[in-house]
Amino acid sequence: MESFDHAGTEPRLAELLLDPITQLVMRRDHITEHEVHAAIAIARRALLHGDHATPVMIRSVNDLS
Repeated sequence: MESFDHAGTEPRLAELLLDPITQLVMRRDHITEHEVHAAIAIARRALLHGDHATPVMIRSVNDLS
């Protein structure tokens, strides 16, 4: 039996976005790579500014411009 008491190396986001299964799920959910990067940018800004009370994903990704 395999032990799961420690984590392995996590793949980079770029690798995950190239994964065929990830691409199929994104296509099904009508999400683009740009939107993933934009959502991460929103979350990063919220964390850096201590904005923990506001749910990150409620904000529109289109408001980043």
